[in-house]
Amino acid sequence: MHSSQHFVTVGLRFVEAFNRGDIKACAQMLHPDIEWYASDRYSETETHLGRDDVRLYLESLHNHLDEARMEPEDGFQIANHVMLINRLRGKGTLAGHEVLERYNWVVLVDGDLFRRVITYATPADARRALEAAANATGSR
Repeated sequence: MHSSQHFVTVGLRFVEAFNRGDIKACAQMLHPDIEWYASDRYSETETHLGRDDVRLYLESLHNHLDEARMEPEDGFQIANHVMLINRLRGKGTLAGHEVLERYNWVVLVDGDLFRRVITYATPADARRALEAAANATGSR
């Protein structure tokens, strides 16, 4: 049995590895059959399946910025789903301008591994998706 916010802690370990630039450690926190949707539109170009594909996506996300840093803003768990709100901050590798992007993830966790990640446009959208997942599984 896990504590009520155990999967938030799992998510924070993922963010810490990303901030160290340890994408290999991030990939080890992914289920072998990971599904990662870079948006909730589920387009083919924003869908990453399997550890290798997601690892390449995470590398590109990290490497498009100098001094890339994911800053956790919020996290909340319901059953085996967790909402993680993060800001990605850094400097663009080409022009050197400050870049700030928000990533609003809802993660299905299997054991201590990310099984599915869906990125939502806003924190409110992510919260509604988390609530819907909880209702669908009878966790609420």
